Amino acid sequence: MKHLRTQCLQRTVKNALLAGLLGGFGAVHSHAQYTFNSGSTGADGALNVTSNTTLALPANGVFNYTTITVASNATLTFTPNALNTPVYLLAQGDVTINGTIDVSGSLGSGVIGGAGGPGGFAGGNAGNIGFPAGDGHGPGAGRAGYHSFTPTRVGTGSYGSLGNSTGGDTLGSTYGSPLLVPLVGGSGGGGRHDGYAGAGGGGAILLASNIRIHVSGTIVSSSSPFNSTSVFGWGSGGAIRLVSPSVSGSGSLNARGGYYGPNPASYYGGAGRIRIDCMDRRSLALSALGRKFGDVFLNSRSQRTHDMIVEF
Repeated sequence: MKHLRTQCLQRTVKNALLAGLLGGFGAVHSHAQYTFNSGSTGADGALNVTSNTTLALPANGVFNYTTITVASNATLTFTPNALNTPVYLLAQGDVTINGTIDVSGSLGSGVIGGAGGPGGFAGGNAGNIGFPAGDGHGPGAGRAGYHSFTPTRVGTGSYGSLGNSTGGDTLGSTYGSPLLVPLVGGSGGGGRHDGYAGAGGGGAILLASNIRIHVSGTIVSSSSPFNSTSVFGWGSGGAIRLVSPSVSGSGSLNARGGYYGPNPASYYGGAGRIRIDCMDRRSLALSALGRKFGDVFLNSRSQRTHDMIVEF
C-alpha cells in the first residue's frame, strides 16, 4: 500500500511540474529574455541560508520560494519525508548557491545499510550472527555477497552507468532517463555476509527558477566513499537537475558513485546523472571533478564517465 501511495504522489508531482519544466521556454523578446515558469507559488517566501541548515521535506517534496540564497560556508541538507520523494526547490526569482546543497547518501551504521539521500535508496544490511546480508535497494541495487574476487562478490549500485566491483552477477543494472523524468535518485550497494553494510545511493534534487540560477559553490548528490579495502558495497551517484532561462557560475556539481578512496578509478559505484536545461549559457563555467562544462561537456550533448553523466 505504501508503495502504491508513493507511486501516486510521485506521478502527481511529476505531472504538476512537467508542464512548466518540459513545456519549453516562451518566446524570445526583443530584449533577448526568455519567459519560463518554474511552478513556484512563492508561498514559502525567501530562503536565505547563512549557516548550516536542515529542512524537513514537505509531503510532496516541493518548496515554493520567491528567491533562494545559500551563503558561502553554509550547507543546506534535508530530512527525507515519509514517502522519500526527491527535493524540488522552485523559485520565482534568482537562485544563488555560494555554499553547498547536499543530498548525498550515507555509510552504513553497524549492521544497518546506509540511508539514501532524499529520493535515493538505502544500502543492504550486513550479515550478522547467522543471518545473511541484504541486497541494496532501488532499481539499480547491488546484491549481497562476499569480499573475495568471485562471481558472488558483493555488488555495487548502478544508475547512469554500471558500478565496478568485479562482482559478476551481483552488480546492479543501469536505469533512468537522460531527461531525468521521472526524477529519481541513486541505488544502494549490497551488504556483505561477513559483517559490512552497503552504502546508500545519492538523492535526487531539482532546482528551477523563473529568472536565473547561479552556482559558485557546490551541489552534491553522491554516495559516500570508503577508505578501506574491506568494504565494497558502494552506492551509485544520484541526480541533479537545473532548469532556468540562465544558468551561470564556476562552482561544481557532483553526482559521483561511492568509491575506494585511495584508488577511485578501480572500485566504484555507478555514475549519477546531471542535467542542465537553459537558454543562456554564456556564463556557464560549472565543473564536475575539476572538468569544466564549458570546456568539455558543451562540446556534445552528453559526457559519460564512470564518475557521472552530464546532459544538456
